Amino acid sequence: MGMAERLDFESWWADFLEQIRRVDRVEGEYAPARLVQSIRELPSDLRSVFLDRLLQVALAGGRDAGLALLALESEAEPRQCDVIAGHVARLLAASTGCAGEEAIAPLLRVLAARQANHYLPLVSRYLHEREICALWTSVAWGLWPAHPAEFAAAWARYFTSVPAVVWRGTAVVQAFVSRPAALEAVRRGVEERSAGAWADLRSALLEESRRPWVSPADRAALEALAAPAG
Repeated sequence: MGMAERLDFESWWADFLEQIRRVDRVEGEYAPARLVQSIRELPSDLRSVFLDRLLQVALAGGRDAGLALLALESEAEPRQCDVIAGHVARLLAASTGCAGEEAIAPLLRVLAARQANHYLPLVSRYLHEREICALWTSVAWGLWPAHPAEFAAAWARYFTSVPAVVWRGTAVVQAFVSRPAALEAVRRGVEERSAGAWADLRSALLEESRRPWVSPADRAALEALAAPAG
């Protein structure tokens, strides 16, 4: 990256952050969408260069790293994904258990969302071989809807490995209530691995379906999916 391009990015990024912080009362909802829009409005000859620089912001950590990563989830190109994959591979090799999860999981979400299968082995290594930690679920959801089979396999591991007392009545179950298609993908894998685990999940889902915030359409779809087979 040349000095002029770097300065152009620094000016663009500083202006963007200033605009966002003027409306920081809604920053959590507004900032990622506005950043994606701003990236898409860039001239094509600058877009890739600025995405490279945005990745540097993400990898450096700090206040704005999370915002940069949220934009990269939808906008990252193969060049940035290759850099992320190399970085994550090194982090995974250098850590065990839940160590380093805060750095690893957001980067893996970027890779999980890609349509290409090239990065799936690295994502699967985390989802199937590592300890299930606090940010594991965010990586698993990154696979949906681009990779339904891998998504289902990951959640089959989760629901047959993690005791129901941990996830019952939490956002883990609630996330499926408004996504019947995702639940349909997961159901068979859980049933095949453990009838008991599916019974626990089914009970938790039906309990959530009675919440007042669940739409009639979602409730009906959920009840149909949770009905006994046969």
